[in-house]
Amino acid sequence: LYAVHEIFRPDQGVITTIEGRHQVALVRDSVVPVLRLARLLKREPGGAGGEATAPTPPVLVMVELQSKRYGLAVDEVCGKQE
Repeated sequence: LYAVHEIFRPDQGVITTIEGRHQVALVRDSVVPVLRLARLLKREPGGAGGEATAPTPPVLVMVELQSKRYGLAVDEVCGKQE
């Protein structure tokens, strides 16, 4: 992970699914692949204890990895540092 560029909660419709399985986000006129952290970690989204909660829009952490930009979808961000 080289850099975190920005963190934001996207408006509805920013994240879309293509080909029925890949998610992308339109961010500043660029289409960026979205990776869901819960899926990467093989965890249920929405709670550390696995409790069922109503789905909420994810927070997108825009990251750069090996010169490519990705949107990392997370449930929440606990702390931010400039």
